[in-house]
Amino acid sequence: MWKNYSAGYFKNNRAMMAFIMTVAFFAGTLISFISHYFYNLFEDYVYRSYLKTGTYEVTVSTAFVIYTVIMILTVISLVLMIYHTFAVSMSGRIHHLGVLKSIGATSGQLKSVLIQETMGICCLPVLLGNFLGVGMAYLIVSIIIDSTETARTYKVNFVFGPGVLLLSAAISFFTIGVSAWIPARKISRISVMDAIFNRENDMPCKIKKFRLFSALFGIEGELARKSLYTRRKSLHTAGAALFLAVMGFYVFMNTEKVSALSVQETYFNRYKDVWDYMVTFQGGVTEKLSALERAKETEGISSCILYGRGNIYVSAVKEDFSKELLELGGPESISGSIIKQEGEDYLLEIPVIVLDDDSFKKYAGNYMGENGNAGKYNGKNDDAGNHNMGNNPVLGQGVILVNRIWDSLHSSRFEREVLPFLEQSEEGTLELSAIVRTEEKEVEKKEDSIAEKEAVKIMGYTDEGPALREELSWDRPTIVMSISCYKGLHMSFLDRESFLTVMTDSREEDQEVESVLQTLLSEGDEMEGRVDAERSDESMRSGLRLIVGIVAVVLSCVGLSNVFSVALGQIVQRKREFARYLSIGLSPKGMKKILYIEALEISLKPILISILFNIPFVIWILKQSGVTVEAYLQNMPFYLIFLFSFGIVFVVCLTYYIGGRKILSSDLVEVLKDERICG
Repeated sequence: MWKNYSAGYFKNNRAMMAFIMTVAFFAGTLISFISHYFYNLFEDYVYRSYLKTGTYEVTVSTAFVIYTVIMILTVISLVLMIYHTFAVSMSGRIHHLGVLKSIGATSGQLKSVLIQETMGICCLPVLLGNFLGVGMAYLIVSIIIDSTETARTYKVNFVFGPGVLLLSAAISFFTIGVSAWIPARKISRISVMDAIFNRENDMPCKIKKFRLFSALFGIEGELARKSLYTRRKSLHTAGAALFLAVMGFYVFMNTEKVSALSVQETYFNRYKDVWDYMVTFQGGVTEKLSALERAKETEGISSCILYGRGNIYVSAVKEDFSKELLELGGPESISGSIIKQEGEDYLLEIPVIVLDDDSFKKYAGNYMGENGNAGKYNGKNDDAGNHNMGNNPVLGQGVILVNRIWDSLHSSRFEREVLPFLEQSEEGTLELSAIVRTEEKEVEKKEDSIAEKEAVKIMGYTDEGPALREELSWDRPTIVMSISCYKGLHMSFLDRESFLTVMTDSREEDQEVESVLQTLLSEGDEMEGRVDAERSDESMRSGLRLIVGIVAVVLSCVGLSNVFSVALGQIVQRKREFARYLSIGLSPKGMKKILYIEALEISLKPILISILFNIPFVIWILKQSGVTVEAYLQNMPFYLIFLFSFGIVFVVCLTYYIGGRKILSSDLVEVLKDERICG
């Protein structure tokens, strides 16, 4: 009997059956896509771990944890979405179920038949959706693999897992089953009289007045807003999902764009005249002079610099610090580089840059001019545009001091004001000392761990360092010396890494230059190209935008599907609603206006709220990054945000258009008569 009853119902309600099958198909597709997408992330994580450790044994990865959380949230969202669809379908036949209950059908029988019907018609769509999800995952993963190819050193392919397909199918059927069980359980418990007279829906006792909508859109605006208010529970999922999707998408796109502008301005644009290629050697700077000479002889290379870096200690007393610094309270007030000893004695840990001899001469000459003299340093250039570099530097007999410190008390890091750190004099010297190192580790910084001190002459002061791919410290001065000077100190204080920066004639990638530089590499050495690094950065950002875009689209699909199910699934109830509008003289044009206002309110509300939240957020991240408002406005991700927002508005309006045609094409007079008889 139940089989014949169900077959008869679906035969006469094919539109509703097709709608339920569509919802099940979407659920299966979404769950399968997420499962296979994260399965490929996990496989990539395992393979990268194997390349590092040589074993496939890995602990629970972050990708697995994220997958579990996202899958739980997805199932909950789908249950909420599909629940409303099934509830609408079951509520539409509540009168018939009441009749069956009046002739002896139990609540358990009604619940069982409703669940069996749902699972029966959803079985094939769920399976088809799972296979489509595999195809979607393959397409998206392939796009990501292609977009990140330049940022990887290993090959990646899409991986299909039969077990993952079975898991996603099981999760899909579980989601459909729970979604059908909730409304079936509720409807099966309705009393016979309430079911026969279709009194299942609880209407609010008192409906608010919406004067703003009435003033803006007339009576149609108020009716639309009141209709949304009465159905607000069924639209909660749609509103929340759409808001999270839009807000998350806006926040990410703005953050990513500001980050890209900051990196472009502070790194790639800043250093485009400093390096085209950079080689990192695993060896001291004095050991790589032959590599420097080989690079200088290479056709296509316009300039190159070999340098090393390290730290050394300088002894000082209070009188050695500049007057400007002492007026602010001394070095302790704005500097974290001071190690205070007894009394007024200080021990300063200062970074050191050691340049090859030719580069050191060029660095000093850029500031000294032809005569080697300049005005007194005061934190700024003198009238001639020079810095105080003292006399012409003699290699091996002195150093240049980048004598600056950021006045963090009176300026921000985006508009730094600098002060001289040490008091300047024409016969200035630095008393250098290095820390004694053991084979195990560096010993503690105590008096007996300091090597023999050695004084060097300060040949000049400046507030600008050499043109290297290095960000000099702002909380302490920096010593710049030549390799010849370093050799004469008989101290070992440099890191066991050295760097070779190369500028080419073309300012672009040069295959011949790259081939020569490759021959200079030994085990552990690395080479990086600026143009290639810029492309890799953009590729990685493109892949990240694609991933986040997919997540945002998936989340918005959950909300849009809920709107779809509510708008189309409640056709029976809305026919009665519009029949009442017809009875009070509202024209079909006015009814269409009501639907359009509803669609715009549902779609534009999360968009407008997200924009309001994003305006102060963007202002905040611009201040944190140092990117100007003008630069952001010129490069803001307007088109992507517009397309995403327009897609949401378009789908919601299309959904309401389809639902409106179904409602207004019906004989509303007959619906009104039927309502009077049932009431």
